[in-house]
Order: sequence, then C-alpha cells, then structure tokens
Amino acid sequence: MSELDDFAKELLKVSEEISSGKEAKKFLKKEANKLKTKTLNNAKTKVKAHSGNYFKSIKAGNVYDTDDGLSVDAYSASSLAHLIEKGHIIKGKNKKDGSEGDKHGFKKGYYVFDNTAKDYKEEFEANIENFKNELFKKNGF
Repeated sequence: MSELDDFAKELLKVSEEISSGKEAKKFLKKEANKLKTKTLNNAKTKVKAHSGNYFKSIKAGNVYDTDDGLSVDAYSASSLAHLIEKGHIIKGKNKKDGSEGDKHGFKKGYYVFDNTAKDYKEEFEANIENFKNELFKKNGF
C-alpha cells in the first residue's frame, strides 16, 4: 500500500508541475520560435517581392490560456500580410475623377502560414512526446 501512496504523491507532484505551466510555457515559447523561423524561411523562398516589411513582421506570439489549455501562435504583424497570404485583385491606379482603376487580374496567395503549419505539425507532435518523456524522466517515472 505504501508504494501506491508514493506513486500517487509523485503523480500529484508531476500534475502540479504541469498545471503550474512553467515548463509547458517555456516549451511552447520555444516551439513558437521554431515555427516562426520555419515560416520565415518558407516566406523567403516563396514570396518574390523583398521589401523586407513582410519578413520583419513575422513574429512568435506569447503563451496564453484558453479553454482548451495553453496556446501560442506565430503571426504576421503587417497590416497587408493577408493580401500576400490569401491573394488579392490587381488594380491600376485610381483615375482623377475618383473612380476605381482598371482590374488587371488576381494575384494568387502564397499561403505561407497555412503550408508551414501543415509541414510543422508532425515535428511538433514528436517534440510534444519528447517533452512529455523528459518531464516524466525528470520526476522519476
């Protein structure tokens, strides 16, 4: 019976460590930075216009609590990033009378964030397994 009590206490200790979130928050912040780096590299290979503002705007977010648990994201702080990501109509310059310019076509989006997230999903799941195993090893399981 004493071994079972010891196991329950150790399990409770691990549970408290996970629920306090220090290790988990640090892990998620590292993963967000990895995702940011992969997104930036993906953007630099796909996006041809190199003004620099789009690339500088790609950031890793802060860890925050949601109903499902802890969450973090990588995002673009640029106000025009959605045009590069999803695509946009190509128009000529406005005419002097204030009417819209001529539409020349549609520029397809690069979907940098979507594609990078799909590519990173398996690596992230493997990193979660490694984190979980290290946490249990650290606490003697």
